[in-house]
Amino acid sequence: MKYAFIDYENINSLDYLNLTQYEKIFLFIGANQTSIRLAEKYTVPLNIVVITVDKIADNNLDFHIAYYLGKCDHSVDKMIQFDIISNDKGYLGICDYIHKLTTRHCQLIRPQDESKAQNTLESTNNQNKLESKENVKLSQSISDKIMERAFKLVIHFLTQSEERHLPKKKQTLYNYISSRINFVEITQDLKQHITNNIIELLEKEKWITIKNSQVVYLKK
Repeated sequence: MKYAFIDYENINSLDYLNLTQYEKIFLFIGANQTSIRLAEKYTVPLNIVVITVDKIADNNLDFHIAYYLGKCDHSVDKMIQFDIISNDKGYLGICDYIHKLTTRHCQLIRPQDESKAQNTLESTNNQNKLESKENVKLSQSISDKIMERAFKLVIHFLTQSEERHLPKKKQTLYNYISSRINFVEITQDLKQHITNNIIELLEKEKWITIKNSQVVYLKK
């Protein structure tokens, strides 16, 4: 079970906060703040106590948080964890003091660290997507060049060989074309892809026609 003590004057937003994990939330509002911004909709009830500091003075809101920390520490079970949510590192001292004095777990959570982590994650994901797209473009370019060279070799074979020496079955033609792609090391999947594309191109450009797996040559 956890309680949250939120320094809203300092963080100005409840973004990146999982408020549903808290049994009770103390939300401290500064004298000049007139609204509270929630970045998401909650489908479960939240137990929020809003404390408005009505006077402007140095560290006034901090003192209010310290008061409620002491009050709750005295009155609630020591197994309840306290989370102070603020970007102000000054709360580290009181967190350590409460923990040492009462063994209660008390910690400072800084939303700006959460925000930076989220931005870093988004940046990394975007970079990975960009690199993935570039790799796809590069693979396509390499595939096109290999296919172009292999196709020229096949055409040379067709034009220079007597028809009786040419592959008569589609599978034999497939095996021949596949063997012509051994001038470069590529994956078996890519080799199959290129070989099938070359056969389709041979049919499209009327070099061959295939009927019942039998190859008929149209050009010489």
